[in-house]
Amino acid sequence: MKEKILSLIESHSIITIFRHGHPDHDALGSQFGLRQWLLDHFPDKQVFCLGKERMNTDLYPENDSVSDEMIENSLAIVVDTAGMNRVDDERFLKAKAKIRIDHHPQYDEGYDVQFVKSEAGSCSEILTECMLSWNKEISDQTAEFLIRGIIADTLGFRTTNTTADSLRMASVLAQKNVDLPEINRQVFDTSRRRYELSTEFRKRAVIEECGLIYLILSKEECNELEISSTTAKELVTSFGGVKDFEIWAVFAQNDQGVFEGSLRSRKMVINDVVSQFGGGGHKNACGIKGLSLDQVHQLIEKLIERLSDAL
Repeated sequence: MKEKILSLIESHSIITIFRHGHPDHDALGSQFGLRQWLLDHFPDKQVFCLGKERMNTDLYPENDSVSDEMIENSLAIVVDTAGMNRVDDERFLKAKAKIRIDHHPQYDEGYDVQFVKSEAGSCSEILTECMLSWNKEISDQTAEFLIRGIIADTLGFRTTNTTADSLRMASVLAQKNVDLPEINRQVFDTSRRRYELSTEFRKRAVIEECGLIYLILSKEECNELEISSTTAKELVTSFGGVKDFEIWAVFAQNDQGVFEGSLRSRKMVINDVVSQFGGGGHKNACGIKGLSLDQVHQLIEKLIERLSDAL
């Protein structure tokens, strides 16, 4: 599979790289890490990173802007994205050929090649494995992008899908000229504003005796806190790291009046529950969108049932 990917890369002069909406460090680390590797080894190719949204950070370059015609003549590589509807620029569908490299478990039709390892801790880990198999040097800049993605998506090697391969790939990247303490600070340090919001989230949260903690925010409450629904979902991490909480979740109403959610668990599988409502993701970290308030409460009840059954 990895050789098929390299063969497609070698046969196209234009390569466009896509990732999911509401991007995180793994999505952007994979995207820009792959671009840097391609530019290092194929300087004659045109390589673009596409997407409409950004993280609130200056750690990554700006998204590229290209014409429809350029995409139509390109090889599109989609990283860290399960479901074609989750790609943050639907124009990837127009590309001459399409590759998906991912660690989300869903399989999606419509790609020429898919390399999916659901057991991997991050997409950045998979890309590092690919680059090693292609037997071409990984530059310091590529390593910095990729190791940031690995550290972020494994929460500093604390998620259940952290494996020996996660550590092995991180070790390869760490041998480059990268500042690991600084990268950890970049990923995990928070601003005073985020700290204050996390405190407010904890005050407002509902805690169930079965081990669930959750917060539902209306559009009015998001406006009161001066945050978007996207920022609200990112703050689901405010509830992590507590031994008594097995599942934690944040649901926030967006500008269209529907709810988006982000959910995490310590060990319990939750993505199958979320999939019943149109969401998806990893066993212990997943997201959902397009819910009514009634559906949010239905989802919460199913999570409570699962936790209660496990007691």
